[in-house]
Amino acid sequence: MNTATLLWSLLRISLVAEGSEDATATYVRSVTDEMTDADWEQLMQIARHNRVTGLCCYGLERSGCAISVPRRLWLRWLGERAMVEQQYRRMIETTDQLTHLFNQNSIDVCELKGGRIAACYPRPELREYDDIDIYLYGRDDEGDMLMASQGIAIDHSENDRSIYHFHGIKVEQHHTFSNNRHARSNVDFDLMLKELVPSATFETLFLLRHTASHFAFSHITVKAVCDWTQWVRAEGHEVLWPLVADKLKHFGMMPFASGLQHIAEQYLCCPPVAELHASLPDEVVTRRMADAFILGGQGRPSRERKGVDRILWKMQRHIQNRWRRRLAFGDSESSLLTHTLGEHLQRRTYKITTAHHITVPKPTSQTHQ
Repeated sequence: MNTATLLWSLLRISLVAEGSEDATATYVRSVTDEMTDADWEQLMQIARHNRVTGLCCYGLERSGCAISVPRRLWLRWLGERAMVEQQYRRMIETTDQLTHLFNQNSIDVCELKGGRIAACYPRPELREYDDIDIYLYGRDDEGDMLMASQGIAIDHSENDRSIYHFHGIKVEQHHTFSNNRHARSNVDFDLMLKELVPSATFETLFLLRHTASHFAFSHITVKAVCDWTQWVRAEGHEVLWPLVADKLKHFGMMPFASGLQHIAEQYLCCPPVAELHASLPDEVVTRRMADAFILGGQGRPSRERKGVDRILWKMQRHIQNRWRRRLAFGDSESSLLTHTLGEHLQRRTYKITTAHHITVPKPTSQTHQ
């Protein structure tokens, strides 16, 4: 059994509209009839690694294959899906309360990722996420002071965001749209995004840059392909695709975006975007990208890795991910390396010399670039 192919098939079934199932369901039924308990465990594990447990469970239901799952595993799967749905409801409620608090104080909020992307899914409650990402249109000091007035501790160890917990949910209040510690070009990319916010074109470029950063520098999961597919399906008609293509070419991101779009079309029936077909990597590289998404959930360092062992592991991952950075960023490899190391050392120095959690905002000069 090819677990990866089965996972893609279940996701494809779970994301298409009701009544739009195709021959994929027939394939899934033919495969699941022959699966052993060990096969089911493997499928469940890879779905969990990729944070698509609820979607796979839904795909099994829609394909009529739920009856094939061993009862004890199916009950476990349903339990995990219920937890995903419960977390979604909690996230939506908390986001509404947080937005209301800011609005009461005349601060506009732009929600990034999370619930905004989940709303594009046929079943939003099955899209997993566990933190809230927001942007306050440059009013970061006021946002920090408002949170501090509520007795909320603020973590400023990341220089591009304020991090705190609101009603028990982690919130990342972004000062910039691009994580500047990864690449120097993120500064220019961020300025470009600020000229486009709020718009579907802005959200498209933001989502691509965010996904590309995870793909190139850390870990990525197949959930990112689901997000892209549903975004294009739900909001693609509002996007200025020629402008998107022009910006992607300028920042050296077109090979990555073309590969992502091709994978989404091939595996998840994503609507085609002609402007993203211009720089498609060769078949070998595209297949390697697809494998990277499927296996990406295993790209996080184990919590048991500490100190030097963790650093060495990250160095090895950095070397192994060189091919990914060539697809996703136009910056030179030497520039990416020196910038990443410099920012990493700066962060480590800050964490050593400064308390992580404070209840007052940073000075203005550090808050917004």
